[in-house]
Amino acid sequence: MTARLGIRFPLQCVPGISSLSVVSQESDFDAFNEVYRQYFAESPPARTTVVSALTLSANIEIDFTVYVGS
Repeated sequence: MTARLGIRFPLQCVPGISSLSVVSQESDFDAFNEVYRQYFAESPPARTTVVSALTLSANIEIDFTVYVGS
């Protein structure tokens, strides 16, 4: 499923992180959740996920917001 969706997460979850995930097809939602849980098994970030068309033939788009402190 990872290869089919092309999902890669290069970062580890840290406190103060949230994400907005956009999945282009509702049929990919379960597979997306499965892969997402592999990378964020413990203390997953707060997440909002929507199903919507994406540009450039993308299947998934994820925007992370991280608080790094002052």
